[in-house]
Amino acid sequence: MDVSRKVDGQVQVDYTQVKAAFERNYACMGILCSDVGGIFDSQQNIYKDGAAPCRDSFVNRISENQKRVALAVSLSIGGLMIVAILVVIITRSSQKKAKTELPSIDGSQPTLPSEGAVLS
Repeated sequence: MDVSRKVDGQVQVDYTQVKAAFERNYACMGILCSDVGGIFDSQQNIYKDGAAPCRDSFVNRISENQKRVALAVSLSIGGLMIVAILVVIITRSSQKKAKTELPSIDGSQPTLPSEGAVLS
């Protein structure tokens, strides 16, 4: 990325491009926008034009270790949910199978009452 240009034979550096290039690399340098700050004009009580500190995104504020822990916890919870769903499915299917296979007390196959029959 070329951050300079020639004006009247003089090389001039584009400050905003240099600032943006640094800010894009803060994460790999292990720093945040809040660590760097900006260039403040104390006489006018404002940041210099184009020199205000950038804003840290939520993702930038989370360390790599915290990201790994969050990923591990998320995957663990997801895995446990899958296991719980499988347990429910297997339990229900085995209960249905058990209900249809149980013989009556005297050893004969049970019969279902006909529709409209009165049970005593």
